[in-house]
Amino acid sequence: MSRESFRKALFAVIEQATRTELRVSSQLLILAYFNGSNGSSSRERARETVERYTQEPLPSEAELAERERQGALTKLDKLVLAMDQEAEVWDRA
Repeated sequence: MSRESFRKALFAVIEQATRTELRVSSQLLILAYFNGSNGSSSRERARETVERYTQEPLPSEAELAERERQGALTKLDKLVLAMDQEAEVWDRA
């Protein structure tokens, strides 16, 4: 897993949440939000970035776990889980 795969996962969540393809200028703004965020892990920083950009809360870990248990994950939920996983891998690298 690389920095690029983490970025792609972050952008994919935002594109799905906004239902809009991101322009390069938007990607640069998102990366600026990420770099300026206060989270203690890449996962927290990515979630903070998505919520700041979209102005919408992401589902919590507990909500995602419950939806997964019920087999009711949405495309956005799956992308959030992938982003979280990429962030954790990035932190371990």
